[in-house]
Amino acid sequence: MVRPLLGAVASAALVVAAARATTIEDLCPSNPMPPDPCVVMANVAVEEFSVIDAGNRTLVIAAGKTVQVEVDSIDVAISAAKIVLEDGARIFGPASALTIRATGAPGVSGDIELRGASALDVSNSATYANDDNAGSAGFLDVSAAGDFLADGDLLSAGFGGGEDFDGSGGPIIVTVGGRARFNHIDSSGGPNGYFGLVFLQVAGPVTVNGAITSELSPAAAKRCVKGELTSPVTGS
Repeated sequence: MVRPLLGAVASAALVVAAARATTIEDLCPSNPMPPDPCVVMANVAVEEFSVIDAGNRTLVIAAGKTVQVEVDSIDVAISAAKIVLEDGARIFGPASALTIRATGAPGVSGDIELRGASALDVSNSATYANDDNAGSAGFLDVSAAGDFLADGDLLSAGFGGGEDFDGSGGPIIVTVGGRARFNHIDSSGGPNGYFGLVFLQVAGPVTVNGAITSELSPAAAKRCVKGELTSPVTGS
């Protein structure tokens, strides 16, 4: 008698999760057709387990706007043919696992652009640290079929303090099919935490204009990057 009850509860939980999931329509509603580019003109909250797919369109987060994932989310994916974050825009998932994909499409480059002071950010902080995440950051997985061009930052920093929060940094993994330009990349830990791994796999030339702060020594961090590298790199 117990097993059918547990199965019913699990099924109900899946239905609730599906009902709450955020979609591309929440970011840029059709009117009546899906807009291309899909421009996010307001701050948007994203539920856990959401798969946000703009298909063959370009997704643009307007200047100063934030797409914020629910804290401690274990699986959220955002994809489009091309992704642009304008100056000051953020995709922010505190202590969350976040996948960002620019897939390309006929006539669309497959690029990811982080303009100005924009960021892809899964860091933790005093606001979001809790007993479940212990101050540790999330996991940032980014891929671009085309180029990755960033004046903005990639952030997965932990928050530490006291005995409760070790505050380890989270991994940042970036795969690029073309050339890449990176700015600051931070997977640092808090005072009691470890630094996270940063791994950049780039098919074309690479320029890094900011520091890479990761668990690796400067020499090891440079070996993680395939391509032409000019970078100040720091390690834990």
